[in-house]
Amino acid sequence: MILQIKKKKLLILVISLFAAILLVMVLALIPPKSHHGSTPSDIAPPSVATSHQGNGIKLSWKAVPQAEMYRVYRSDSEKGEKKELGTTGQCGYLDKKVASGKKMYYWVRAENQKRQSELSESVNDTLYRVYIETGHGIDAAGKWDPGASWNGLEEAKLMIPIARATAKHLRENGVYVYTDAFTENETNRDYALDFLDTHDVSAFVNIHCDSVDAGSGTMALYYTDEQKKLGECLNKCVHEYVELPDRGLVRRSDLETLVNEKVHCPSCLYETGCISKDTETIETKYDEYGRGLAKGVCTFLGIEFNEQEESNSKEEEVN
Repeated sequence: MILQIKKKKLLILVISLFAAILLVMVLALIPPKSHHGSTPSDIAPPSVATSHQGNGIKLSWKAVPQAEMYRVYRSDSEKGEKKELGTTGQCGYLDKKVASGKKMYYWVRAENQKRQSELSESVNDTLYRVYIETGHGIDAAGKWDPGASWNGLEEAKLMIPIARATAKHLRENGVYVYTDAFTENETNRDYALDFLDTHDVSAFVNIHCDSVDAGSGTMALYYTDEQKKLGECLNKCVHEYVELPDRGLVRRSDLETLVNEKVHCPSCLYETGCISKDTETIETKYDEYGRGLAKGVCTFLGIEFNEQEESNSKEEEVN
């Protein structure tokens, strides 16, 4: 009788030991949980790409499993302090407050209510903004200012196709363009000065043609050394596409778009030619002018200029 009891206890002990071993094996197969209650592999950092969208840098990524929102960070250097820009539930974020012409670095973190991913790998991009102004047009009093006139032609109207072509070719190269060219030159010098005073712009080009009594050929007007560099780039590149005499660069201290304290960026007043002597070239070679001026701006800013035949870019106006 006693022997049977001992055998029964031994059997129970063996069964219990076996059950304990089995339980340990099962638990070993279950991933450990964090103190938040989800597994470390729940959320992976997103893979981020950049592009230019309107007046900003667009960040894009694919949806991350288990993520409910994404937190976006920016810095002006890869190892600099990261500033949180905001959160979004979408797979994209548009940074419209990025400084013009400055390389910016971005990171994105995926999150849910219980945990968050590591930061994504950094991505960087640079957005340039420029202002292309069509000379003359509507003045400060709201009246039409034709500029130079000859044989029924008006400078303010002749410059519109050139300014439009310049904007088109700049946009093809990823530059954001402010311009009055697509609103029929409805702004003026005073408007441009106020605009430049309140907007972050990397370059300003004021497009004109010279009066009847002027000599044939192009001329770039500047005041500061930096403006001269811009003028040199514009003039050199325009003459890659347009066959006209080169009247060189001229320093002027009497032009508001060059010397006014509201102009915080490099600026240049570019004379495309004489309204009477270079009429045919100005009227028919507007795309060549625009291509040359756009290439000149890109050269000055350090942007590789990409030759393209056609553009699908949206025509933006000054706003």
